[in-house]
Amino acid sequence: LFIGSIPGLKVDENCRVLTSADEPIEGLLACGELVFGNVFNRAYPASGTGMATSAYTGAIAGSTAVDTLRAE
Repeated sequence: LFIGSIPGLKVDENCRVLTSADEPIEGLLACGELVFGNVFNRAYPASGTGMATSAYTGAIAGSTAVDTLRAE
C-alpha cells in the first residue's frame, strides 16, 4: 500500500516546487501525496489527515496556476 511520498517534493506556501536553494521552479506545482513531507515529519499520522492535505494543497495549487495564467 502506497500512502504518499515522505519526504516528497519541497514546496512553498503556494505549492510551487522549490529547488535545493529554496527557489521556486517556474511553472511547476505539486500537491497531494507528492508534498506529504511538507506536512508530515517522516511519519503518517492517519488517513483523514492525508486526504485533507490532498484536498487543500490541490486547491492552493489550482489557485496558484490560475493566478499565474492571469498575470501572463
